[in-house]
Amino acid sequence: MSADYGARQKNIIFSGIFLIISIAMGGYALTTMNMGTLDRMGPAFFPVVLSAILAALALIVLFLPAPADAEPFAIAPPRAIVIIIACPMIFGFAIEPFGLLIAVFLSIFVSCLASQVTTLRQALLLSAAFSLFCVLVFHYLLSMTIPLWGSVFTG
Repeated sequence: MSADYGARQKNIIFSGIFLIISIAMGGYALTTMNMGTLDRMGPAFFPVVLSAILAALALIVLFLPAPADAEPFAIAPPRAIVIIIACPMIFGFAIEPFGLLIAVFLSIFVSCLASQVTTLRQALLLSAAFSLFCVLVFHYLLSMTIPLWGSVFTG
């Protein structure tokens, strides 16, 4: 009974913190940027919708009872936290010189290093599959002007 109580307490604390952060970020985006419409999305559209979804998920976790065998939330190891925070930066720094394909591959591959159970084969397969998926969606289906190959390859 006490393990369930501890898990429930941590669920409430983390969900509450996450809910407050989500609402604050969405509110900030809504008040400082143009929301736009569904047909012509403004810069605030994605952050506001994302924060609403995250707030809804936090509310679900907040009000769902913890299972009897639930373990309390644990903080990720520092190595994993640093790697996950670094991945968007890797993508941002790699997109111009290397292009979409390599930037996605690098950021996904490095993110796989955050897990101690992911094998090299799994990391390579996941990176390749996700890179191809992003190229298909963003380059071919959405016709975004993100170059597949960056300035290192095209000059």
